[in-house]
Amino acid sequence: SMTVKLDVTHLVNSGERFYPAMLYCLSKAVNRHQQFKMTWDQEKGLGWYDMVHPSYTIFHPDTETFSCLWTPYQEEYSLFRKAYEEDQVKYG
Repeated sequence: SMTVKLDVTHLVNSGERFYPAMLYCLSKAVNRHQQFKMTWDQEKGLGWYDMVHPSYTIFHPDTETFSCLWTPYQEEYSLFRKAYEEDQVKYG
């Protein structure tokens, strides 16, 4: 976990949907740094994922429950956003 101050004014003013855009930006930042992709390998030694994908929750108002989803990270934002939107339709 990490807490930082982040100015999202440009993103808010862009007209882009905030949540998928933030998921993409955070995933892009995480995937740039090996230290954020650390794990334990099968021999209990330090290892790294090649890429990590965002996990997030969606709320179902009809049942007042949440589901946890993963949308595969893609370097091109338009492809990531399309996959995110398809996941929303499929699981939302």
